[in-house]
Amino acid sequence: MIKRILKHNVYFNYGKRELTTVRRKIEGKTFNIDTIKNLREEERCIGYSHMKQFKGHKKDVTVLQTKNSEFIVNNKKKLYQKIVGYIPIGEYGQTEDFVAVVKFRLSAIILPLILLLCVIGCLLLSDNNKITIPDWFPIIEENLNNKKTTDSNDTEAGTIKFDCFSKWHVPAGQSENVSIALKNSEENNCYLTFKITLDDTGEVLYESNQVPPGNAIYQIDLARPLEAGNYTCTILMSSNQLETGAAMNSYEMVVDLIVQ
Repeated sequence: MIKRILKHNVYFNYGKRELTTVRRKIEGKTFNIDTIKNLREEERCIGYSHMKQFKGHKKDVTVLQTKNSEFIVNNKKKLYQKIVGYIPIGEYGQTEDFVAVVKFRLSAIILPLILLLCVIGCLLLSDNNKITIPDWFPIIEENLNNKKTTDSNDTEAGTIKFDCFSKWHVPAGQSENVSIALKNSEENNCYLTFKITLDDTGEVLYESNQVPPGNAIYQIDLARPLEAGNYTCTILMSSNQLETGAAMNSYEMVVDLIVQ
């Protein structure tokens, strides 16, 4: 941006043009400067001046005309300035070039500041009222009994306690409400799921949902009734973190399934 010096006499005869008065302090004295309110189509604005005196010439300063007082003129109007009138470069009536007189526009600072404060306030309120949505939603087993589950026949895999099984007795031809106890110790800080699979066929006989700590399943529904006989099955016990659902330890156990 090139800054120029406008030297002019602050008094002009504008005839019958619509004027506006600008008060400026020049050389220690306050003057009422008459400026043209609006430009005509053939007239053009070549710069913007706050009508402040400029002390000390710089290399990028050029003098437009020789008059009594010096003012700095910018090629662009700043965002916080508004135009209050126009003064001619040279005698009015002999030029089509004008300089816009600008002044500080307080609203250009206050309104954005208020808007910024409102945005910050809304963000703070939204943070305070933010509802934390968990990354996962455990599907809790419905067929639960929350009796204390601190039996002695358990084993530890890492820091998680799993029940131990050797054999189950199941009625032949029955698939519903089969008495098999699947427990999650109240000492565990995790969910447990249980999956029972026939070793010979790989068929899944039963699979539970998440069982919270201190709860147990005492009756299960098998995928189908079993004929009388001896079967070998595997129970897979898997654990997941309470907060995130991340997989933890798992434990497999071979169990004799006696159907009679």
